[in-house]
Amino acid sequence: MLTVHRLLLETVTCIKVRDNNKECVSAGVDGSCIIWDLTRAVRNQVLFAPTFFKAVSYFPEESQLLTAGTDRKVSYWEAYDGSLIREIEASQSDAINGLDITQDGKYFVIGGSDKLVKVYRYEEGDLSYVGVGHSTDINKIKISPDQKHIVSVSSEGAIFVWTFPESVGARLFPPRV
Repeated sequence: MLTVHRLLLETVTCIKVRDNNKECVSAGVDGSCIIWDLTRAVRNQVLFAPTFFKAVSYFPEESQLLTAGTDRKVSYWEAYDGSLIREIEASQSDAINGLDITQDGKYFVIGGSDKLVKVYRYEEGDLSYVGVGHSTDINKIKISPDQKHIVSVSSEGAIFVWTFPESVGARLFPPRV
């Protein structure tokens, strides 16, 4: 028998489930990310920021979260107590709609309304690579499990598969359409 719990009242833009399947985090347009206890169906933690959250992702060891949204920032959060660790200005002009972190935790990728695929070094928080190709907003972005490709999807329906840069100075071009 399935039990349905009405837990969310605002528009949810992204949900990520922890590896143990006992907790998840939801990103919402109300400026909150909520860490949910899936076993007890209650909130464990709430993160607030002056943005419409569009994306959230757990760091591989699940001790931190990354969020992104309409404020053009990528924010690092402590998953345990919800404290803000740091923020980086990741877009000069538009919202960030999608993000993902490599399985080794060395890099994260973002895509958004500026139509660019950007690869950042996680620890340093610096921009390493930029991919140009989309003609409309990037809605979602994902790194392949083998960390060899990045897949980005834009609002006109284009799906690009990018070769993940292997070394410093490598380029993120060209996408395979």
